[in-house]
Amino acid sequence: DQKAHVKSAVSQPAMAHTVTTVGSEQPTQDGEPPPSAFGTTRYWDERYMRDKEPFDWYARYDALEGLIEAQAAGKDVEVLHLGCGTSRLGEALCGAGYKYVMNIDISRACVIAQLERYASGPHRNNKFMHGNACALEFPDESFDLVIAKATLDVIRCGKGAEGNVHAVCREVSRVLRPGGRFLVVSHADDWEEVLEAVSERDAGDARRAFGWTLERAKVPKPQTDPRHPDGAVLHVYIATRDPEDERPSLAALKGVGQKVSSLAALGALRPLANAPA
Repeated sequence: DQKAHVKSAVSQPAMAHTVTTVGSEQPTQDGEPPPSAFGTTRYWDERYMRDKEPFDWYARYDALEGLIEAQAAGKDVEVLHLGCGTSRLGEALCGAGYKYVMNIDISRACVIAQLERYASGPHRNNKFMHGNACALEFPDESFDLVIAKATLDVIRCGKGAEGNVHAVCREVSRVLRPGGRFLVVSHADDWEEVLEAVSERDAGDARRAFGWTLERAKVPKPQTDPRHPDGAVLHVYIATRDPEDERPSLAALKGVGQKVSSLAALGALRPLANAPA
């Protein structure tokens, strides 16, 4: 079970590094890829070229609905979904009335599959683009809510994860609006310690380094495979950006109470953001 490999990798205390495009790695004895393969772009491109069917890692929207609703500031919000894969989360969020969802993934094959799937769908506010969570192509303070479901666990499967986890956190902090929230859905029970560790290179704690405070919640984990009873809960880490921490440069550009919309950035993005290649 590939999900079991992801859990196995993130359960290890040592951190690895992410989205590097490297050659295929040797499979395990049962023919499954090793945990480190999940941290490569090539693995995900090959996977999504073989299998374009919708799939939600860890949990579907219905299992997370209450948590997301509790953390979002209403539904008139703009959501960034990091590492979307072929998930239906964006569709479900838009269907539930959320204003706008931008789904990004490091795999071009995945994004093309999603663009094709939703080309004629009813939710025109469910957007997709090829992108790297370590270097987001959006203006500062563009989103009210950022969701990473399994994405940071995948990042820990590759090489040099500490640097990439740090980069993701810095980018998410940058694109979150004051008071915005970053939801990390994970199998691992140690992300608080990991986030504190990667923040040491800056100011020594997550609040000073990334401008947010951390809390933790749990949600029941859907049992998908009885052969791998890997726990009854998913861990959700909630990082809330300081509501008073508005960047002075943006305050000077914006009128009182106005938002800099991530939609304004779409015109400058690559063609892949708007139509299948």
